Amino acid sequence: MGAMESVESDSEVVEETPQPVRTRWKDLPRSRKLSAFVLSAAVSLGVALIVAGVSGSATGKDQSRLPVEIEQVQPSLGDRVLNQANLVVDLVPGYTGRLIVDELALETVSTAESEPIGATGLAPPTTVSLDPNVVRFDAGNNTLSYQPRPGGAIERFAVGRHLAKVIYWKLTESEANSFSYTWYFDVSA
Repeated sequence: MGAMESVESDSEVVEETPQPVRTRWKDLPRSRKLSAFVLSAAVSLGVALIVAGVSGSATGKDQSRLPVEIEQVQPSLGDRVLNQANLVVDLVPGYTGRLIVDELALETVSTAESEPIGATGLAPPTTVSLDPNVVRFDAGNNTLSYQPRPGGAIERFAVGRHLAKVIYWKLTESEANSFSYTWYFDVSA
């Protein structure tokens, strides 16, 4: 039996995997060191350019440099639009205003003036119809909007560049304390 045990112990062969040879940085050839350095520098430069591009980019409101009192204008600064484009200025709550397009001051009517009067039941509700050819100020959304229409102050925008200006002020103040913002848009057809 002793011979069998020795056979079994002989059959158990422990195989060792060869360990990779580790080369120290100082033992590497100069060309490999240079390649590693160039690759590291390229990756670092790429990451730095991506970070700078993302942090320095301006989009939306930042790009058009809108005042804090104006949330959005449509069409935006430099947009190309069709000749029936709707003009919209979205003001922050508490502001109102009026529009001037290509040096033409457009009349502004508040939608609050067209709301029913006498909702208490004491008087019959009446409404003031809004002229579709004026700028509408929607007090609920704080927006000024104008849609060119046949027979209106502006029937359609001619092809080319147009200058729009919004004059705006706090609802609690008068137009004498107003500010303005001017932008342009281009009409293509």
